[in-house]
Amino acid sequence: MPPCLDCSSGSWSSNPYHDERARVARLAGEHAHAIEHTIEHALTAAHVLAALVRQGNGSVPDFDAVASKLLPLYPGASELALAPGGVIRNVAPMPGNEMAIGLDLLTAPTQRKESLLARDSGEFTLAGPLELVQGGTGVVGRLPVFLEDSRGHSFFWGVTLVAMRLPGGLDLALLLRLGEQGLAYELWRIHPDTGQKQLIAQSLPVTLIEPVEQALRVPNATWTLSVAPVKGWGHPLGLSLKVALGLLFSLMLGYLAKLFVELRTHKQLLEARVAQRTAEIRVAQRKLQATLDAIPDLVWLKDADGVFLSCNPMFERLYGASKGEIVGKTDYDFVDREQADFFREHDRMAMTAGKPSINEEWLSFADDGSRRLFETIKTPMVDGEGTLIGVLGIARDITTRVQAERALQESRQRAQQYLNIAGVMLIAVDAEGRVQLINRKGCEILGAAEADILGKDWFEHFLPERIRKEVKDVFSQPLKDNVAPVEYMENAILTRSGEERVVAWHNTLLVDEAGRVNGVLASGEDITERKHYIAELEHKALYDSLTDLPNRNLFTDRLKLALAVARREIRPLAIILLDIARLKEVNDILGHHNGDIVLLEVARRITMALRESDTMARLSGDEFAILLPGADQASATLAIEKIQKAMEPPALIDGGPLDIEVNMGVAVYPQHGEDPTVLLSRADVAMRMAKSEVSGFCIYESSHDPYSRRRLSLLGELRQAIVQNELVLYYQPQIDLASGKVVAVEALVRWPRTADDMVSPVEFIPLAEQTGLIRPLTLWILEQAVLQCGRWRAAGLNLKVSVNLSARNLLDPTLPDMLAKMLATCQVTSDCLMLEVTESAVMLQPERALHILTRLHEMGADLSVDDFGTGYSSLAYLKKLPVCELKIDQSFVFGMVKNENDAIIVRSTIDLAHNLGLKVVAEGVEDQETLQLLAILGCDTGQGYLFAQPMPTEDFSRWLDESPWRFPGEV
Repeated sequence: MPPCLDCSSGSWSSNPYHDERARVARLAGEHAHAIEHTIEHALTAAHVLAALVRQGNGSVPDFDAVASKLLPLYPGASELALAPGGVIRNVAPMPGNEMAIGLDLLTAPTQRKESLLARDSGEFTLAGPLELVQGGTGVVGRLPVFLEDSRGHSFFWGVTLVAMRLPGGLDLALLLRLGEQGLAYELWRIHPDTGQKQLIAQSLPVTLIEPVEQALRVPNATWTLSVAPVKGWGHPLGLSLKVALGLLFSLMLGYLAKLFVELRTHKQLLEARVAQRTAEIRVAQRKLQATLDAIPDLVWLKDADGVFLSCNPMFERLYGASKGEIVGKTDYDFVDREQADFFREHDRMAMTAGKPSINEEWLSFADDGSRRLFETIKTPMVDGEGTLIGVLGIARDITTRVQAERALQESRQRAQQYLNIAGVMLIAVDAEGRVQLINRKGCEILGAAEADILGKDWFEHFLPERIRKEVKDVFSQPLKDNVAPVEYMENAILTRSGEERVVAWHNTLLVDEAGRVNGVLASGEDITERKHYIAELEHKALYDSLTDLPNRNLFTDRLKLALAVARREIRPLAIILLDIARLKEVNDILGHHNGDIVLLEVARRITMALRESDTMARLSGDEFAILLPGADQASATLAIEKIQKAMEPPALIDGGPLDIEVNMGVAVYPQHGEDPTVLLSRADVAMRMAKSEVSGFCIYESSHDPYSRRRLSLLGELRQAIVQNELVLYYQPQIDLASGKVVAVEALVRWPRTADDMVSPVEFIPLAEQTGLIRPLTLWILEQAVLQCGRWRAAGLNLKVSVNLSARNLLDPTLPDMLAKMLATCQVTSDCLMLEVTESAVMLQPERALHILTRLHEMGADLSVDDFGTGYSSLAYLKKLPVCELKIDQSFVFGMVKNENDAIIVRSTIDLAHNLGLKVVAEGVEDQETLQLLAILGCDTGQGYLFAQPMPTEDFSRWLDESPWRFPGEV
């Protein structure tokens, strides 16, 4: 039927606009198909590489040579690569692609997504277009490869890669021919991350007008080919009118011509497609054959019945026949039945299992008679519908490799024997941290068999978690930056039982033939016991063996550090020195074991009373030191109060309670010194002064310091003052409370150093006791007292003179003889003297003191216990002492009127003394109320400011004349 003109619309039913779009659509479809085929064919090289990897059990020997033969067979493919573990190790061609070596596809931002998709899905993936590491733009195909381990478990080996550079890789698609037909094109995709259009290739940088779009499938993606006339489609209505005018003269002829052209065009298109596919198939066959010919291994293909379908030249050598002679025949035509049955059985095993079958077999070549060992992989082949069609066999000659492996194994065994002789641990670790070698000593240290160690991640399995990252960073640095390794290091390792051992390592880098670092060889010595021994020695050197407190060395170090901080931060610092009162008595009476218990108890209690930032140390026998960072004098006093409170409860020693008292001295930075030696010295001075303080502690004062400038000056002058008779005696009367008259005096030494400087005995007597001058000082006082007593006796005054003896005097065996000589020289009897001793002085060394006192008593001298109640005397010893008098310390007398406890102590002392047959002297009588109370309590004698202050001899003589307390018998 001829076409009809639609007058109402002004167009023919055969629309040239639509015809043109149909033509362009057909061309777009043909080129889209060509693009798909080009990409598919180029990327097929990845499968060939994967087969070679599987055949080589994870490696492709002489990769560069094999790749150079494969690349020409796959036009469009620009590079081939292997990435075991996801890291590119081999690339061909290498020139220009050096930057790709070492690229980790699983972590690189531009490669990670598609690489993980390939690994996790097990499918071929295509990435791109993207910027290639080696430069330029292209697409990269990745095929994941999975191998089987010795137990038949599948594991991810890595990926094989094929790169296509764009747009050159698409030349086979003949896109340029579109331009010859006046068409422009764009090849593009939607970027999976941004959702934006990404241009892959284009003919002209122009915007296409109403393009025809043809989708094409590539692995894991869709691309689009857009095609449109360069000059546009033209106006449809105008084109129809022109055609209508041209066809008015012969509508029927035009219609028939149109049908004829369409039929002819369709026929030509079909013929072209058939020819193209036929050519492609032939090219593919040639390429496949070329590939097979290039492979140095034996390759053959059989159908399901064992009939050969194809083989390569290497296989022809095996049977000594050409391919034409082999195809169509079976193994039974070339080898004996036993071997043919062997081959056939393994064919069936592969087809039955539906997966590759691997075995090793010895094969004899018919062409030269050689016999070689081959590793054979037989893979079942299926068609597109999954129907089994046969078996593909690949056999690789492994004779040389096996021989090399055996030689290597023998070499390794010899080397292992040498390594096992070594007395240290030897271990080799590859770049990924896996153990590649370990000797017998290493196995012994780790407590595991060699098989349980090799291949394991050293850091994950054999290092404590707390140090894994640190040690791994040290290990990885030289591998990444090609720098020298840390030659010596020490770190802990974990044995199989979970025990930690300390190993000292000596490290060296391992490099391959190309000079690339690929691991570390380390020799390790187990130094655990040595470290423990050194730590023990260090602990012994720095800590007290009994209390486990820091010793003097460690305390001094911490004090130096704390002083540095205090200087930097402008903060105070205090130290406390303390000793334990009467520890020697505990050792002598209860034994040193109980003395140690006292030391431990003191250390425990004081440590609990301190802050965490404070340091307590044991310096010597009973001496401890405490460091108080940031503490001023007030803070140190608070710390002392806490310590004293902690010491209040009695300690249970040898089954009984024992009161523990400590004497503490304080020195504060910077007031009392700015270096450790000075601060410790001044804290020691304060501690010694604390022994005479009721509070039990003392803050350092320069006046107490025997090493201060004034004290040193006084020391030299005191010696001279004694020799040159520059000291004077003052006398304080003692009043008989029953008669109200003076009966005795106490001689008290004074030192008028200059006209304006009367040195107090509180200042120079402790100095004399500390330096040894107390002996000549006491002898001078005794001599002057005896002389004065003689004068008074000559004047008719029968006054007894009391003289104080120190602890050192009671240990001087010459004292009785010296005193006897003085008395004889002055012609005075010994009953004129009352020798006063303190409880503490007697108890320092009771037996020696008792001996001296007994000798003095036998000479006729009276003895008195001074400051009774403030010391630590034992009543048992008091009963033994040949004394006739007790002097109650003024600290109890001062407050006895207002303080009931003091009054009780005074009354008890008076009663005790009278019961022992002793007289009582009360010191510190300063008011009438006290005097009256003492009289009521039965006290014998009083001494104090109520009666008179200490006076020189001349003043005392006037006092005797004028005082109501004057000597009995005087008017």
